[in-house]
Amino acid sequence: MRVISMVPSWTETLLTCGVDVIGRTRFCIHPKETIKNIPVVGGTKDIHWNKVNSLKADILLLDKEENPLWMAEQAPLPYLASHVQGLSDLPRECKALGEHLGSEKLLQLGKRFEKLSGHQLTFQGFEKLPGLIKWVNPPQDSIKNLIYVIWKDPWMAVSKNTFIGSVLKFSGLGDMQVDFEKPYPEFKLEDFDPATTLLLCSSEPYPFGKKIDFLKTLPYSIALVDGESFSWFGARSLKFLENLEAPL
Repeated sequence: MRVISMVPSWTETLLTCGVDVIGRTRFCIHPKETIKNIPVVGGTKDIHWNKVNSLKADILLLDKEENPLWMAEQAPLPYLASHVQGLSDLPRECKALGEHLGSEKLLQLGKRFEKLSGHQLTFQGFEKLPGLIKWVNPPQDSIKNLIYVIWKDPWMAVSKNTFIGSVLKFSGLGDMQVDFEKPYPEFKLEDFDPATTLLLCSSEPYPFGKKIDFLKTLPYSIALVDGESFSWFGARSLKFLENLEAPL
Protein backbone atom coordinates (compact mmCIF):
# COMPACT_ATOMS: atom_id res chain seq x y z
CA MET A 1 0.00 0.00 0.00
CA ARG A 2 1.36 3.40 -1.04
CA VAL A 3 1.30 5.86 1.87
CA ILE A 4 1.73 9.62 2.17
CA SER A 5 2.64 10.37 5.78
CA MET A 6 2.12 13.83 7.29
CA VAL A 7 3.44 12.70 10.69
CA PRO A 8 7.24 12.67 11.10
CA SER A 9 7.17 10.05 13.88
CA TRP A 10 5.04 7.71 11.78
CA THR A 11 7.09 8.32 8.63
CA GLU A 12 10.22 7.05 10.35
CA THR A 13 8.32 4.16 11.91
CA LEU A 14 6.68 3.07 8.65
CA LEU A 15 9.97 3.15 6.78
CA THR A 16 11.64 1.19 9.57
CA CYS A 17 8.90 -1.42 9.17
CA GLY A 18 9.23 -1.62 5.39
CA VAL A 19 5.99 0.21 4.47
CA ASP A 20 5.96 1.95 1.07
CA VAL A 21 6.02 5.66 1.99
CA ILE A 22 5.87 7.75 -1.20
CA GLY A 23 5.24 11.24 0.22
CA ARG A 24 6.22 13.10 3.38
CA THR A 25 6.44 16.45 5.16
CA ARG A 26 9.57 18.59 5.19
CA PHE A 27 9.87 17.73 8.89
CA CYS A 28 10.12 14.00 8.16
CA ILE A 29 13.89 13.71 8.44
CA HIS A 30 14.45 10.09 9.53
CA PRO A 31 15.80 7.67 8.39
CA LYS A 32 18.16 10.19 6.82
CA GLU A 33 19.33 8.16 3.84
CA THR A 34 15.94 6.74 2.90
CA ILE A 35 14.06 10.01 3.26
CA LYS A 36 16.08 11.79 0.58
CA ASN A 37 14.26 9.99 -2.21
CA ILE A 38 10.72 10.64 -0.94
CA PRO A 39 8.93 13.75 -2.29
CA VAL A 40 7.85 16.50 0.12
CA VAL A 41 4.17 17.47 -0.12
CA GLY A 42 4.08 20.09 2.65
CA GLY A 43 4.52 20.41 6.40
CA THR A 44 2.60 19.14 9.41
CA LYS A 45 0.28 22.19 9.21
CA ASP A 46 0.21 22.74 5.44
CA ILE A 47 -0.14 20.51 2.39
CA HIS A 48 -0.05 20.89 -1.41
CA TRP A 49 -2.93 18.83 -2.75
CA ASN A 50 -1.63 19.00 -6.32
CA LYS A 51 1.55 17.22 -5.20
CA VAL A 52 -0.51 14.70 -3.23
CA ASN A 53 -2.68 13.94 -6.27
CA SER A 54 0.34 13.50 -8.54
CA LEU A 55 1.73 10.71 -6.35
CA LYS A 56 -1.39 8.52 -6.66
CA ALA A 57 -1.14 7.20 -3.12
CA ASP A 58 -3.56 4.71 -1.58
CA ILE A 59 -3.82 6.45 1.79
CA LEU A 60 -2.95 9.65 3.63
CA LEU A 61 -1.69 9.20 7.20
CA LEU A 62 -2.51 11.94 9.73
CA ASP A 63 -2.48 12.39 13.50
CA LYS A 64 -5.09 14.33 15.47
CA GLU A 65 -2.45 16.02 17.64
CA GLU A 66 0.00 16.73 14.82
CA ASN A 67 -2.19 17.83 11.91
CA PRO A 68 -5.14 20.26 11.57
CA LEU A 69 -8.66 18.91 11.07
CA TRP A 70 -9.02 20.51 7.64
CA MET A 71 -6.41 18.14 6.20
CA ALA A 72 -8.78 15.25 6.85
CA GLU A 73 -11.84 17.19 5.72
CA GLN A 74 -10.24 18.21 2.40
CA ALA A 75 -8.31 15.01 1.69
CA PRO A 76 -8.87 13.88 -1.93
CA LEU A 77 -8.02 10.28 -1.00
CA PRO A 78 -8.75 7.88 1.89
CA TYR A 79 -7.02 8.79 5.15
CA LEU A 80 -6.14 7.34 8.53
CA ALA A 81 -5.85 9.57 11.60
CA SER A 82 -4.06 8.26 14.67
CA HIS A 83 -4.47 9.88 18.08
CA VAL A 84 -1.34 9.60 20.21
CA GLN A 85 -1.54 11.47 23.51
CA GLY A 86 0.63 9.16 25.59
CA LEU A 87 2.61 5.92 25.61
CA SER A 88 -0.52 3.97 26.49
CA ASP A 89 -2.00 4.82 23.07
CA LEU A 90 0.79 3.25 21.04
CA PRO A 91 -0.11 -0.46 21.36
CA ARG A 92 -3.55 0.37 19.95
CA GLU A 93 -2.29 2.71 17.21
CA CYS A 94 0.52 0.40 16.03
CA LYS A 95 -1.96 -2.49 15.89
CA ALA A 96 -4.46 -0.43 13.89
CA LEU A 97 -1.81 0.73 11.42
CA GLY A 98 -0.33 -2.75 11.14
CA GLU A 99 -3.70 -4.30 10.32
CA HIS A 100 -4.68 -1.59 7.84
CA LEU A 101 -1.34 -1.52 6.04
CA GLY A 102 -0.71 -5.25 6.26
CA SER A 103 2.54 -4.86 8.21
CA GLU A 104 3.55 -7.61 10.61
CA LYS A 105 6.47 -5.47 11.81
CA LEU A 106 4.07 -2.71 12.92
CA LEU A 107 2.04 -5.31 14.81
CA GLN A 108 5.22 -6.46 16.55
CA LEU A 109 6.03 -2.86 17.50
CA GLY A 110 2.62 -2.64 19.12
CA LYS A 111 3.33 -5.76 21.17
CA ARG A 112 6.65 -4.33 22.33
CA PHE A 113 4.91 -1.13 23.45
CA GLU A 114 2.35 -3.28 25.25
CA LYS A 115 5.15 -4.83 27.32
CA LEU A 116 6.20 -1.34 28.45
CA SER A 117 2.64 -0.27 29.35
CA GLY A 118 2.19 0.69 32.96
CA HIS A 119 5.90 0.57 33.74
CA GLN A 120 7.60 3.38 35.64
CA LEU A 121 11.34 3.29 36.18
CA THR A 122 12.99 4.40 39.39
CA PHE A 123 14.82 7.72 39.10
CA GLN A 124 18.54 6.94 39.22
CA GLY A 125 19.83 10.45 39.89
CA PHE A 126 20.71 13.37 37.68
CA GLU A 127 24.02 11.81 36.66
CA LYS A 128 21.89 9.34 34.64
CA LEU A 129 19.36 11.86 33.31
CA PRO A 130 17.49 10.25 30.35
CA GLY A 131 18.01 11.90 26.98
CA LEU A 132 20.77 14.20 28.23
CA ILE A 133 22.81 15.98 25.57
CA LYS A 134 24.74 18.21 27.96
CA TRP A 135 24.44 20.03 31.26
CA VAL A 136 24.27 23.79 30.80
CA ASN A 137 24.05 24.58 34.51
CA PRO A 138 24.61 21.47 36.68
CA PRO A 139 21.77 20.53 39.04
CA GLN A 140 21.65 21.48 42.69
CA ASP A 141 20.82 19.02 45.47
CA SER A 142 17.59 20.84 46.29
CA ILE A 143 15.78 20.21 42.98
CA LYS A 144 12.06 19.58 43.51
CA ASN A 145 10.48 20.89 40.31
CA LEU A 146 11.18 19.90 36.71
CA ILE A 147 9.93 21.85 33.70
CA TYR A 148 10.28 20.43 30.19
CA VAL A 149 10.74 23.56 28.04
CA ILE A 150 9.85 23.58 24.34
CA TRP A 151 9.93 27.31 23.43
CA LYS A 152 11.31 30.73 24.34
CA ASP A 153 9.71 34.16 23.74
CA PRO A 154 7.28 33.23 25.13
CA TRP A 155 8.47 30.48 27.44
CA MET A 156 6.42 27.34 26.81
CA ALA A 157 6.38 23.98 28.55
CA VAL A 158 4.51 20.66 28.45
CA SER A 159 2.11 19.31 31.04
CA LYS A 160 1.91 15.77 32.38
CA ASN A 161 -1.05 15.18 30.06
CA THR A 162 1.07 14.95 26.89
CA PHE A 163 3.12 12.31 25.12
CA ILE A 164 6.30 13.91 26.47
CA GLY A 165 4.77 13.89 29.94
CA SER A 166 4.14 10.15 29.65
CA VAL A 167 7.77 9.56 28.64
CA LEU A 168 8.97 11.60 31.63
CA LYS A 169 6.73 9.52 33.89
CA PHE A 170 8.07 6.25 32.43
CA SER A 171 11.61 7.57 32.95
CA GLY A 172 10.99 8.15 36.66
CA LEU A 173 10.82 11.93 36.35
CA GLY A 174 7.05 12.33 36.50
CA ASP A 175 6.84 13.08 40.22
CA MET A 176 9.11 16.10 39.79
CA GLN A 177 7.42 17.45 36.66
CA VAL A 178 5.46 20.65 37.20
CA ASP A 179 1.89 19.99 36.11
CA PHE A 180 0.21 22.72 34.12
CA GLU A 181 -3.48 22.98 33.35
CA LYS A 182 -2.99 23.30 29.58
CA PRO A 183 -1.05 20.68 27.56
CA TYR A 184 1.41 23.22 26.11
CA PRO A 185 1.20 26.31 28.34
CA GLU A 186 3.05 29.57 28.36
CA PHE A 187 4.70 30.24 31.71
CA LYS A 188 6.72 32.89 33.50
CA LEU A 189 10.19 31.76 34.47
CA GLU A 190 10.25 34.11 37.45
CA ASP A 191 7.32 32.22 39.02
CA PHE A 192 9.66 29.35 39.87
CA ASP A 193 12.40 29.27 42.50
CA PRO A 194 15.84 28.90 40.83
CA ALA A 195 17.12 26.96 43.84
CA THR A 196 14.58 24.16 43.42
CA THR A 197 13.79 24.17 39.68
CA LEU A 198 15.40 22.21 36.85
CA LEU A 199 14.73 23.22 33.25
CA LEU A 200 14.96 20.48 30.63
CA CYS A 201 15.41 22.53 27.46
CA SER A 202 14.46 20.43 24.44
CA SER A 203 16.63 20.41 21.32
CA GLU A 204 13.39 20.82 19.32
CA PRO A 205 11.15 22.46 18.24
CA TYR A 206 13.01 25.51 19.59
CA PRO A 207 16.78 25.36 18.85
CA PHE A 208 17.96 25.59 22.45
CA GLY A 209 21.19 23.92 21.39
CA LYS A 210 22.12 27.19 19.68
CA LYS A 211 21.28 29.25 22.78
CA ILE A 212 23.70 27.73 25.29
CA ASP A 213 25.45 31.02 26.07
CA PHE A 214 22.10 32.63 26.92
CA LEU A 215 20.96 29.65 28.99
CA LYS A 216 24.16 29.82 31.05
CA THR A 217 23.16 33.30 32.25
CA LEU A 218 19.96 32.01 33.86
CA PRO A 219 20.04 31.21 37.61
CA TYR A 220 18.45 27.79 37.11
CA SER A 221 19.74 24.25 36.83
CA ILE A 222 19.47 23.55 33.10
CA ALA A 223 19.99 20.51 30.90
CA LEU A 224 19.82 20.34 27.11
CA VAL A 225 17.94 17.14 26.23
CA ASP A 226 17.21 15.26 23.01
CA GLY A 227 13.75 16.37 21.95
CA GLU A 228 13.40 13.57 19.39
CA SER A 229 13.83 10.90 22.08
CA PHE A 230 11.08 12.44 24.20
CA SER A 231 8.58 13.45 21.52
CA TRP A 232 8.93 11.19 18.45
CA PHE A 233 6.49 8.36 19.15
CA GLY A 234 6.87 5.08 17.29
CA ALA A 235 10.14 3.34 16.48
CA ARG A 236 12.37 6.08 17.92
CA SER A 237 10.63 6.34 21.29
CA LEU A 238 10.46 2.54 21.55
CA LYS A 239 14.22 2.22 21.15
CA PHE A 240 14.78 5.04 23.67
CA LEU A 241 12.45 3.51 26.27
CA GLU A 242 13.67 -0.06 25.86
CA ASN A 243 17.26 1.13 26.34
CA LEU A 244 16.21 2.95 29.53
CA GLU A 245 14.55 -0.18 30.87
CA ALA A 246 17.41 -2.50 29.97
CA PRO A 247 20.52 -0.29 29.45
CA LEU A 248 23.32 -1.76 27.35
